[in-house]
Amino acid sequence: MAANLPPPAAASVVPVPVLLLGLALLAGDSRATTAGAVPFEARAAAVLALADRREFSRAHLALEHLLDDADRLGDAALRARAGVTAARLLNRVPQPDAALLEASRALATSTDPVLRCAATVEVLEARRQLATLPLAEADFTAAAPVCAAGDALDRDRLALLRAQWLLQQRRPAEALALLEAMRRRLDADTAPELMATVAAQAATALQRLARPAEARARALEALVLAPRLSSREPQLLANQALFQAARQQGNLRAALATLRALREDQIALAEELRARQRAYLSARGGLAERQAAFATLQKRQRELRLRAEAATASRQVLDRLLTLFGLLLVLALLAILHVRQRRERTLVLLQHDALTGLWTRKQFLDHAEARLAEAGRTGTPVAFVLFDLDRFKQINDRFGHAFGDRVLMAVAEALRGLESGGHRFGRLGGEEFALLLPGTRLEAALAVAEACRRAITGIAVEAPDGERVQPSASFGVVDSTVAGHRLRHLLANADHALYRAKAAGRNRIAATPVARPGFGAPADAAGGAA
Repeated sequence: MAANLPPPAAASVVPVPVLLLGLALLAGDSRATTAGAVPFEARAAAVLALADRREFSRAHLALEHLLDDADRLGDAALRARAGVTAARLLNRVPQPDAALLEASRALATSTDPVLRCAATVEVLEARRQLATLPLAEADFTAAAPVCAAGDALDRDRLALLRAQWLLQQRRPAEALALLEAMRRRLDADTAPELMATVAAQAATALQRLARPAEARARALEALVLAPRLSSREPQLLANQALFQAARQQGNLRAALATLRALREDQIALAEELRARQRAYLSARGGLAERQAAFATLQKRQRELRLRAEAATASRQVLDRLLTLFGLLLVLALLAILHVRQRRERTLVLLQHDALTGLWTRKQFLDHAEARLAEAGRTGTPVAFVLFDLDRFKQINDRFGHAFGDRVLMAVAEALRGLESGGHRFGRLGGEEFALLLPGTRLEAALAVAEACRRAITGIAVEAPDGERVQPSASFGVVDSTVAGHRLRHLLANADHALYRAKAAGRNRIAATPVARPGFGAPADAAGGAA
C-alpha cells in the first residue's frame, strides 16, 4: 500500500506559544475557539496537531468550526488556509473526494505562493488515492513552478509523490534517483514519517532493480524509525521490500519471518484506517457522509484483502518448501499463538493509557456508566472524585513536555498504590484524572481524595537543571445523594467543585453538591489542605 504522506501539520510557521494556546483551547471546547480568540493560523495548526495525536474525532470537530468561522468571516485568504487544512486532514482519513474539493477550492482562490504549493500537493495526493483521476507526468511538471516558492516540506512531499508515481509506472531507476536525492537532503530535524517513507520507497525501488542487499539496508533504515511513527504504512512498505529482497536472495527462512511481520502490519494498518474512518463518521454524521466513508473503507479493505491474498499465495509457496523439513505444523501453531497474544495486547492497549498505564478516558467512562446504572437500580450511593494537577502547563513550559510526561508517570505510579478492588483511576485527558467510588458516601470520598492529595504532594521529580519539582493537585468531590446516578451530573458537579478548589488557592479539596437542574438550589461545602 502506498503511504499517506506525513502532513506538514504545523510546518513551523506558527510560533510555539501560539500553537500551544490553540491546542489548549481545542482541548477544552472547540466551539469556544473563535477566530478572535487565537490566530487563525494557530487554530489550523492545532487541528493537524490533534490528528498527529490520533485524536481524529476532535480534529474533525475543530475543523468544522474552523471552516464555519472562515465562511462566516468571508475572508478568501482565511478560507483558503482552512481549505488546505481540511484537505490535509481528509487525505489522512482517507476521504480523497472531499480532500480534492477542498484543495481545489483553495488553489482557485489563493494568491499566497506557500498556500498554493500546499494546495497543489493535496490535490495530487487526493488524485493519487482516487483510481478515477490517475496522475500523469504533466501534473508534476505543472506543479514544480507552483511549489518553487512553497514550504520546504511541501516540496519534499511533492518529490515523494512523484517517486511513488514513478514506481507505479515501473520506472524504479528514476524513482530511486529522486528518492536518494531527497535522502541526502534530509537531516535529524526531518519528520520521522517522511524519513521512513523515503527509506521504504527507496527499498522498494532497489528491490525492483534486483539489488536486494541495498534494498534490505534501506528497509532496515525505515524500520529503525518505526517506534516514532504515528502510522503503520511506512513500516508495511519496508517489510514488503524486505520480503521481496529475501526471496530474490533465496533466503526462505528470512522471507518467512518477514512475512509474519508483514501480516501483522496489514492487520494493524487495517485497524488504524478503520479507527480513522470511525472518527470521521462520528464527527460528521449524516447518512450521505456515512455511505461515502463506508465506500472508501470498503475500497481500502479490498486493497488490503488483495495484498493479504498475494502474501498468502507467497506463503503457500514457502510452506511447500518447508514441508521437507516437517515444520508446517509448528509454524501454524506459532501463528495461532501469536494472533491470540496480539489480541490480548491490543485489548490491554485499548483499555490503558500508553503514558501512565491508568485507564483510558473511554475505558473509565464505560466502566463508570455500567457501575452507575447498577447502583441506580439498587439505590447504592456512589461518590465521584475529579482532579487535575496544579499549574502543569507551567511545568511543561519551563522544563519541556518530556519532563512533563515524567511528572505524569510519577503521579500515576503514586495513584496506582491507592487502587483497590473495583476502584480504578482513569486519565480523562492531559493532567486530568478521575475516580469512581461505588458504595461510598461523600465523607468517605473526601478521605480518599485527601489520601490522593497527600500522595501527589509527596512526589518529587528531579528536573534537568537539578531542581526537584513537587506537583500538587486540586480536587472536586461529589456523591449521588445530590447529583444522582447520571454520569454527566456527577461530572458537572465535580468539575464545579474542582474549580472552586482552584479558585481557593489550589492543592486542596472542594465538595460542592450542586443540585441537578430542577432539584433545588445548590449548597456548598469545601475542605482540604492549603
